[in-house]
Amino acid sequence: MNQLRGEADLDTLTGLANRRRFRVALTRELERWRRYGTPCALLLLDVDYMKTINDTYGHPIGDRVLREIAHTLSKVCRDNDVAARLGGEEFALLCANVDAVKGELAAKRLHEVLRQQRIEGVGQTTVSIGVAACPEHANSERTLYAASDAALYIAKNEGRDRIAVAPRLQAELPTVEHRNK
Repeated sequence: MNQLRGEADLDTLTGLANRRRFRVALTRELERWRRYGTPCALLLLDVDYMKTINDTYGHPIGDRVLREIAHTLSKVCRDNDVAARLGGEEFALLCANVDAVKGELAAKRLHEVLRQQRIEGVGQTTVSIGVAACPEHANSERTLYAASDAALYIAKNEGRDRIAVAPRLQAELPTVEHRNK
């Protein structure tokens, strides 16, 4: 039964955590931040031009691209991090105990490793990465995911094959005193 439960939390193509397991991990990391002040960073990755890869080389080669990227994510992932395939060509790397600065550094290292990777039948593939961290860019599961997703959208719109970091949360605005004149 435990084996079936474990398999239900894995993406069948890549062996990474699936969306369900990722959501559980995200909730756990945000709870750690709320209780202990432990930061976390979320990197969302999207394979650039995946539709073109599938259309040009066929879906079996497209699947190879996804498996190779997943394998690389598994290699760079620390024991307390979670690498997941969220669906299609979208991946996530949830980095425990990592602030915004370290999250951006992790994204840069990962981006460079993936850029240098050659995949049989395709050659070089690239990814776009959106980075957000709690508490610098978000303060809940929903806002952390949304901030990272918005940063990913910026990276893709600025030409792909790049990293974008979410904007910092604004501190509470000071109250304005009203004076009677």
